[in-house]
Amino acid sequence: MLYGFVIWIALTLVVLGMIAYRYFVSRQEDDTVHLADSEAPLIAEQQHMVARLNKLDLWKRRLTVADVVLGAGLATVFVVNALRGSGLL
Repeated sequence: MLYGFVIWIALTLVVLGMIAYRYFVSRQEDDTVHLADSEAPLIAEQQHMVARLNKLDLWKRRLTVADVVLGAGLATVFVVNALRGSGLL
């Protein structure tokens, strides 16, 4: 059970790290819309940034779901063990 909590804490720290990393990456994003042909390099750079942020968001969502499921599973095991130890189950 202790190893499960250690893994859950590590996974939570990874998720928090990804949130911070995405924040710092998105600070470099150019929020203006570039439409002119002369701004083609800027358009390509924006598309690259959007693809990078989408990939980060996908992994952040997946790891967050895994973190919540693991936490709920550990909480369930903890409650069941507590109920068995108290004689209520």
